[in-house]
Amino acid sequence: MTTLRRRAGIERAALTVAPDPEDCVLRLVLGGDALGGELLTFTGTALEPVAGGTRLRLPGHLGTGDASMEPLPATLLLRVVEHADDRLLVVGTTRVPYGPLRRTTGFALSRTRPARHLCLLLAAEFTCAP
Repeated sequence: MTTLRRRAGIERAALTVAPDPEDCVLRLVLGGDALGGELLTFTGTALEPVAGGTRLRLPGHLGTGDASMEPLPATLLLRVVEHADDRLLVVGTTRVPYGPLRRTTGFALSRTRPARHLCLLLAAEFTCAP
């Protein structure tokens, strides 16, 4: 099995933490040459702690942020690497179907090798805004 990799830059990221996990929101805007100039937006809501809080599940969707693409359902699974009152360090993955993503955005990994899905790997550090 062939694996093709590209590194997308994070244009913007925001994590809103609320007392109720249902009200938490994570929004990531990915872009750069790796995505063919497209901007992809992951928006997740309703943060669900798993395994005693060492992992987090964040159901959401991946889209272009405008009406040009119907959002694709995506669940971001995060492992909490480190946390403190003012800092959160996580590593996570999500998987989205490649076909709909390619048809609606024009994003292509390779013209010679078809893909069934796209796996996004995320490493992020969030700190409290002063």
